[in-house]
Amino acid sequence: MCLHQTISSELYATGTEAFWIGTSFLLSSTIFQPAFASLSHLFGRKILILAALLFFAVGCVIAGFANNIAILLVGRSIQGVGGGGIMTLSSLLMTDLFALRERGKWAGLINLIWAIGSVTGPPVGGALAQNGQWVSFMGEEKTLPGIN
Repeated sequence: MCLHQTISSELYATGTEAFWIGTSFLLSSTIFQPAFASLSHLFGRKILILAALLFFAVGCVIAGFANNIAILLVGRSIQGVGGGGIMTLSSLLMTDLFALRERGKWAGLINLIWAIGSVTGPPVGGALAQNGQWVSFMGEEKTLPGIN
């Protein structure tokens, strides 16, 4: 059983609500990416990357402690705000820090890290869901990289 099926069955969610578990993150991430880019020109990159990490961490905690589907979707949406900021600002910081000649190498490295996470995340999430540990997966595992 996949992670979303396990979560939706434990929270008594409908199929449509289970669909929104993943979609709420992607939608809010997409909406807030341009805002983070524009605001970073006004307020600086550092404060906004810290704000994005804070949004992501708070969203993880809310999603991890969710006891119904509505709270889970709110947490996933807040995670998406932070995730959109992290994605956008990591690219902007790369262009600020490296010369044009070096950017391809660093963009490849960043994309490799995203690819590894995309490939290993679903099996790890499914394994945790099978053992009934999806709450710790949503609440703890994702916030630790942001803090380090």
